[in-house]
Amino acid sequence: MLNFKILDLTTGHFAFSSRLLADLGAFVIRIEKGNPSIDPLYVYRNLNKYIIPLDFKKKEQKAFLSNIITEIDLIFEGPDFFWDKVLNQTIINQNQRLIRIRFVTLKKRSSINDYIISAFTGQISLIKTNEGMPMFLPYGLNYYLTSLYGTIAALLALRKRNKENKGFSVEICLEECTISSFEDALIRYTNESKSFSKSSALIFNVTCKDGHLVIPLFTHHLDTILEWIKEDGFFVPDRDSENFISENLIKTIKEWASHYITEELFEKAQAMRFPWAPILRLDQVWKNSHLKKRKFFVKVNFDSEKITIPFMPYRFSGFKRKAKFYGFYSS
Repeated sequence: MLNFKILDLTTGHFAFSSRLLADLGAFVIRIEKGNPSIDPLYVYRNLNKYIIPLDFKKKEQKAFLSNIITEIDLIFEGPDFFWDKVLNQTIINQNQRLIRIRFVTLKKRSSINDYIISAFTGQISLIKTNEGMPMFLPYGLNYYLTSLYGTIAALLALRKRNKENKGFSVEICLEECTISSFEDALIRYTNESKSFSKSSALIFNVTCKDGHLVIPLFTHHLDTILEWIKEDGFFVPDRDSENFISENLIKTIKEWASHYITEELFEKAQAMRFPWAPILRLDQVWKNSHLKKRKFFVKVNFDSEKITIPFMPYRFSGFKRKAKFYGFYSS
């Protein structure tokens, strides 16, 4: 589908950006500084790419980038500054139509008023004061989120380049991408004087007989939920106001949910159009019938055996792409 040549000079999770484009048919070359250690995670991030290890102490290998740069449509870089030394402006100037997607990070810890924002250990937390429970993105998700922004930026940049016939650079900031995922909290905080919809939600987990559920408790759902709890024979504490969700009410909901099997509570909530969701264990994800039907997990040859990894989270009619790990390519 994609008839582009892409150079991947990223580190770690950011290799996922070019992996998505490789899945869609782009010709992707990944350059490594020497021979990297290869494990199943490395395979996952670098499917369908040609991997070339280079020794930049050797003049002829260092010249490789200069030799191929005129054939490349787009480069993914960063956040390792090593490539700034290797990929100098003289090399870049050889290709006036080249797109550079650069992943960057902030050098210093940022703060917005009394929020504490930290995205330097693979996570970001937001808390309104120095006390209280932070909001977390699970480890690694912010990197994949940033990689996804990078992929989108690459497609838009290539479209723009093909119209204007000239190259340019795009910066993708890890912290900004991560912070953007907390848009609800940030926008409400930075615009406290403005009025927002009264339909707010409190999100918490409940423990059922055989598992757990995430419950976003919306104020406009309260009456229906309270009737449901009463019908099941549970005492419901009084509410101080129409939209007040008290700690006692949450305690009651948790106690009530503990008498249900996860699937039963989930199905009833779905029937009432409540956006509740079961928290799946890894073994449940693996056995998920929906994912199996869509052939989400694929087997890939690795180290003289086959390993199972997730593949593309999207499907295109009339287009099939196999999952392959080419390993090192030195021709």
